[in-house]
Amino acid sequence: MRDQIAGQRAEQAWRHPRVEQLLDVARDDGRRWERRPSHPDFLALRVGTGEVPLASGLTLEADTGPLNDFDPVCLQAAQELQERYAALRDQPIVLPLAPRGNVSVIGHPQARRALATHLALQVATLHSPHDVALAVVRSDDAASAWDWTKWLPHVQDPTRT
Repeated sequence: MRDQIAGQRAEQAWRHPRVEQLLDVARDDGRRWERRPSHPDFLALRVGTGEVPLASGLTLEADTGPLNDFDPVCLQAAQELQERYAALRDQPIVLPLAPRGNVSVIGHPQARRALATHLALQVATLHSPHDVALAVVRSDDAASAWDWTKWLPHVQDPTRT
């Protein structure tokens, strides 16, 4: 069970890196723009952390026939074990953007900008500009906060110089 949990944690941490890890991913020629439209994680963007189900699950099968008499202490311990390993905490929560096509970020201005920046960084780091175009719609007073995006190849218009 511990190996399954460790494996799921490692796989999710690799597949959906934290924002502070994206610079290392961008510098790694083997990982930069690694997601392709045919991949299951294409445009699957990390939006935060939370509790997710254990991928393999833990089921307890008991023969509940009329002749079976289970020790209540053992049965309780088995149920607690099943509950404890039903979900993993502090795991990436992922928004599958591909079926949606676009997303709007609303809320408090600072939180909204932080999440939108994180989404843009993931798109630019993990997806090729040949597969994804990025457009930033912002107010004039937010222009300086988004000025950095003009250097992204995902924002460039190949028909203009």
